[in-house]
Amino acid sequence: SGKYSEALELYERCLRKCPVGCPAEVRLGIGFCHLKLKKPLQAREAFKIVLGMKSGHPASVPALIGLSVLELNEYRQTHPIRRKNRSSLEKSEQSKREIERKQEQFKAYSRVFAFMEQAHSISPNDPIVLCFLSDRYFFQNDFRKSREIARKAYSLANSAELKGFSAFQVAKTYHAQDNFEKAHQYYLRAVKSSKEAENSPSQTTNVLALFGLSQMNLLQEKYEVALEMLNSVLKIHPHDFHTLKILGYLYLKQGDLLKARDLLEKAIDINDEDIETRVIYAEVVEQYDYQAAIDAYNSVIRLMKSKKEEIPLGIYNNCAVLFHETKQYKKAENLYKRLLEQRLKEHKAKHPDQPLNARTLTVMYNHARSMEEKGDFEEAFKTYKAVLKENPSYTECNLRLGIISKQSGRFEGALGYFEEVLNRDERNLNAMSLIGELHMSRGNVIEAKRMFQKAIQVDRNDCYNLLSLGNLYITTLNSANKDEYLEKAYKYYHKVLQLDPRNMYAANAIGVLLAENRSLNAAKSIFLQVREATSSMPEVWVNLGHILVEEGNYDNAVTMYQKAIDVLDNSSSATIRLCLARAYYMADKMKECKKVLQQILRLNPEHEEVWYDLALAQEESSIQILKKDPDQRSYGEVEQADRELNQAYKIFSRLQNTSRTIPAVKCHNHAKYCEIQLKKSESHLLHAKSVEALRERERREKATRVREIQRRKQEEEERVEHSKAESIRKNAELAKNSQLKLLSMKEQWQLDAEMESAPKARKPRTVEDPSINPYARPKIEADMFAEYVEEASDDDEDFAPMPDRVDDHVIAARDDAEDANYVDDSTKPEVPELVRQNPAENPQPDATETSLQNGTMDIDDDNEMQVTKKRRRLQRNDGTEISSETHEIQSPRKRKKKHRRVIEDEDDEEEMADAYIIAEKPPSVPEDDTTATTSATEPAETEQKTLTVLSETRDPEIALISEEVPNKEIAENDVEMTDQSTTQSLESPSSVPELPPLPVPNITHPSEDESQTVESSLSDVQRRIQATIRDDILINADVIQQLSRKIVRRLLTSKYGFTSGEVRSNRPFIKQCINDEVEKFR
Repeated sequence: SGKYSEALELYERCLRKCPVGCPAEVRLGIGFCHLKLKKPLQAREAFKIVLGMKSGHPASVPALIGLSVLELNEYRQTHPIRRKNRSSLEKSEQSKREIERKQEQFKAYSRVFAFMEQAHSISPNDPIVLCFLSDRYFFQNDFRKSREIARKAYSLANSAELKGFSAFQVAKTYHAQDNFEKAHQYYLRAVKSSKEAENSPSQTTNVLALFGLSQMNLLQEKYEVALEMLNSVLKIHPHDFHTLKILGYLYLKQGDLLKARDLLEKAIDINDEDIETRVIYAEVVEQYDYQAAIDAYNSVIRLMKSKKEEIPLGIYNNCAVLFHETKQYKKAENLYKRLLEQRLKEHKAKHPDQPLNARTLTVMYNHARSMEEKGDFEEAFKTYKAVLKENPSYTECNLRLGIISKQSGRFEGALGYFEEVLNRDERNLNAMSLIGELHMSRGNVIEAKRMFQKAIQVDRNDCYNLLSLGNLYITTLNSANKDEYLEKAYKYYHKVLQLDPRNMYAANAIGVLLAENRSLNAAKSIFLQVREATSSMPEVWVNLGHILVEEGNYDNAVTMYQKAIDVLDNSSSATIRLCLARAYYMADKMKECKKVLQQILRLNPEHEEVWYDLALAQEESSIQILKKDPDQRSYGEVEQADRELNQAYKIFSRLQNTSRTIPAVKCHNHAKYCEIQLKKSESHLLHAKSVEALRERERREKATRVREIQRRKQEEEERVEHSKAESIRKNAELAKNSQLKLLSMKEQWQLDAEMESAPKARKPRTVEDPSINPYARPKIEADMFAEYVEEASDDDEDFAPMPDRVDDHVIAARDDAEDANYVDDSTKPEVPELVRQNPAENPQPDATETSLQNGTMDIDDDNEMQVTKKRRRLQRNDGTEISSETHEIQSPRKRKKKHRRVIEDEDDEEEMADAYIIAEKPPSVPEDDTTATTSATEPAETEQKTLTVLSETRDPEIALISEEVPNKEIAENDVEMTDQSTTQSLESPSSVPELPPLPVPNITHPSEDESQTVESSLSDVQRRIQATIRDDILINADVIQQLSRKIVRRLLTSKYGFTSGEVRSNRPFIKQCINDEVEKFR
């Protein structure tokens, strides 16, 4: 009942009650209970105790059997059947493990057989021991002795289970010796005994006997019985490799490709190095996927090469056939050549005097078929002839020779090849079908019908000839016999569908019958269903195209015809191409129609109907062009129409005299019509030529205008780009200047902070006596403009308190830069110079001087600059010092009269105003950053200059004192100052002639009338600014007033010392100032 735990408990209770002298059967029962409960260690100990209790005891035999079973189980657990994965282990590692497994297997069976020999010596008639001994001799390939021992065990067996086991031992010895009939008998006995032992009449767990019996049924082609048995084995052992392999093969035989594929893929996963399994798998997939089959055969070839096994030529032949089926004709041909060379080489080496064997001839036939498909009919014809020479009974070659002859137009030769096959085999259905089709193509309907009926008499269920006979009735029906022939055709098609419900050709033929009966919708429905079922049947595409043409849907009809042509080869698509040309003609697409007809003529130049259709299309196309509006056609079109009319005329004229299928009257009428139209086409050509010339002239003029427009557009784009680039450059320059300005202001602020924190020391200032200078003129008193200046300083933020003083060379550099904009360069009189005291004593100027000299300091109008109150002593040109005691000028501090210095605002660096001493020059003399020198040869001819002295006071404001001396005309023979003389004077100050003492200036004040003209000068400057800026929207009235004040201050405070009257009269200088200030503002 299988209650091993309860039995074990009872055995152990007996052992506890009688630990000494307990029977051996108790410990034997304990061992078998542990064996069933999968406790091998306890079972082994129990069996060993039984063997040690008493030698030769009958209980020792079961103990030895139990130990043998434990040995076999241990081996199977240690070395189970594993899936061979080539990616996980290298081949060398796999081989090493396989050797180890076989060694362990040998050791295990050696121990088992040792136990069995010992048991056989104790009990020679024990059936179990005899079965084990039979196995020993079976593995030693001693099948006769193994069978004798197994038969003895079968006769001694006292249970159905033992009988079944011993019968299996006998069956496999017969199976090993290929005695399948005896093997089948004992396999069947073993299965029946096992079923009796298990009380199960339908199935058994003796899978070994069941598997052997299925093999016997497979050999007897009892596939259904074998499938049932193997499926029973697979339920018990779902991963058994051999069962999966045989089941896959059986399902292939049954046509169940999907099941076969799945089972074989599982088998390959378990053992991917079994070649036979891979070959069966390739045979399965080649039924529906040629490329997958090619890959499968390639894997077989690689595996056999890795095992260094000889590759059967049949595998290469199958690969070549698959290349042929996938239209890889070049690969197929190359493979056939290699196979053929190898076959011929083997035949020459082994059997040079015998004809070629069937396999070699098959390779030759396949090679010829490949060349035929490629279009090399001549070579294929020769190869078929060579095969027939080796084996005249190779009927397939005769049939192919007849088909090639038919395609080449040699109908008599084709009929001869077909009849030769029929003479050799009167019941050859292929020959009858081909003879019938040959008669049909030649219009011999009676002979075709007789041949098809003869084939049906041979085999009434031959679907091909039934379809051919039905097609004959459809092809030959007319208005007189339409109903009768439609009924007969339907009878044959219906019979085909009864024999083969999935026959697409019969279904397509039923659709043709409905279309002939004008049931277009029903016919179309059937054609669509057939198309969904298969896409490799060109007839259904053609029939759908016919239906669409009847419906007037020409574009879709063209698509259907083109798909059919894509499926067929060039030799079989001529009729369909004619249908395509007809669809184009009906759709009024003459160009496409002519192209298709020309393709047909390239394949068959002797087709008279196609020539006629081509001429008709050319005639229609030309007439359409000539009927066009002259303004709507080109000269080239008219010329082409004339050329095609001429070609159509020639074709019709030739067909009129040579055609056997087209009526001569039709050709004559078309030729005459073309001749008439050709005469009219001359006037069309002349008119089209003149129109074309006019159009060409208009095109050239239009092209010229377009080029001019493009040129102007390009120039405008370039101008815009240039303006943008210039604007960007100016903005960048302004940004850079602003940055420099900010840096300069920062430096100046730091300098001002240092100066404010430094102690202020004053030194007496001495100047050269102006009374001794014959060129000096009285200075103008600045107080006359004090009222205007103070008013401007209050209103304008640009007015800042003046610093104490500025060094002489700084003042000179500032004034020279101012005069450079308007001084007349034609006259450069010599000017006296104030030379500093020993320039070498102070070679390094202060920061402010350096900035002003280099032009790097940029002082804003809104900021106020403080300059170091540093005095410099003056000296004459001869180097003698000028002291302040030699002058009668009194310091402004002593005069107790305060005046404000007006700041010039021409440039940013001119914003810094300070107390200074400046040497005045005529307006026509420009000066460099250094003090100009004069020639010592003509001192008397120079004009008197104005010396302006600004001295420091305790008050933040600075008093302005000016002397004015009347201007004198400059002599025409004044010596011009050159860069060379300037450079020399700088390098050697001692060469400068000594100047006479300057006269003491007389300080005067402006009169009331002169003060009143300031406002008029300001108004005049404002008007001039308005005239200058014109429409500049950025400058408003407030800005104009601000600029005007700056310009007036600049004029009044310049080194020329203009009066208010002179301000209005000096227009060139005013214009220059206005332009400078406006440009600065912008």
